[in-house]
Amino acid sequence: MTTNTNITVTLSPDLRLEQALSQAGIDDVASVEKLTVTGGINRDDFLYIREKMGKTLQKIDLDSATIISVKKESNKTFGFGKVTLANVKEFFTFMEYDFSGAFERCIGLKSAILPRSLEIINSSAFKGCTGLTSVVIPDSVTKIGMHAFKDCVGLKSVIIPDSVTEIGYGAFEGCIGLTSVNIPKSLVKIEHGAFPCKMYANCQNPVYATENGVLFNSEKTELIDYPAGLFGDYVIPCSVKTIGSSAFSHCYGLTSVIIPDSVTKICDRAFSGCLNLKSVIIPASATDVYYSAFDDCKACITVHPDNPAYEKGINGKLKRKR
Repeated sequence: MTTNTNITVTLSPDLRLEQALSQAGIDDVASVEKLTVTGGINRDDFLYIREKMGKTLQKIDLDSATIISVKKESNKTFGFGKVTLANVKEFFTFMEYDFSGAFERCIGLKSAILPRSLEIINSSAFKGCTGLTSVVIPDSVTKIGMHAFKDCVGLKSVIIPDSVTEIGYGAFEGCIGLTSVNIPKSLVKIEHGAFPCKMYANCQNPVYATENGVLFNSEKTELIDYPAGLFGDYVIPCSVKTIGSSAFSHCYGLTSVIIPDSVTKICDRAFSGCLNLKSVIIPASATDVYYSAFDDCKACITVHPDNPAYEKGINGKLKRKR
């Protein structure tokens, strides 16, 4: 049995990863710490890595690999029956409705270099890879999907290339090692909770602006996303007119927030789940507050006496005036 820990294999339509490793003399795939793959890699190869090597593989280099489709229906099922991969440029959801990722919970994985031809890092691709400290995202990628890197607690930095235009819901949620991320000018769609850390937008970005790590629209009239990883008090800038949907949702570290007189609208679930927020004063200007704005929020709500639309209700909750 070989004792090599660094293995390079070249795959072809008739040679899959399991067979390639066997031909390379690898009897125990758990002994492989670094794997470099060239040629065409498909869903079944990713499934093999996840199931057989997920706890022990430390580095994977797919820089010269190409993601290909499975020519026939897989005999693997994921709760909804047999599946054939439709979009071979996506990396890598086994089922459209399953959100199962290519390397999901590969807890031994420390480093990943993705294919140069890759366009989409799909949902949950690296979810739960708690040992991941480094990932190289090529400048061919245009989208990073929902929960793609969720709970990658060892990830301390990530470079979003200028090619990326969209980042999905909670893409880096739970990545507690991240302290900041740069938003390139190409990135025009960021879904809620994409980053738990401070964000800094490129000054040429046409959609977003940032201030003190918080995400706003380009005019800074709408507060879009307050990073869940921030702690303490926060004063909303006086340019803000709207607190967006889920803007502070589940920000457990938020203890105090000051809402300026410029704010007229507080959207749905804006402060939902802010368990450590003690109190909120609704200014006289805020005449459009969604019913769910403070769902599951422990804060005691006080309303400015000149507010024409709301008053303090029972148990410190918000009540609309009759």
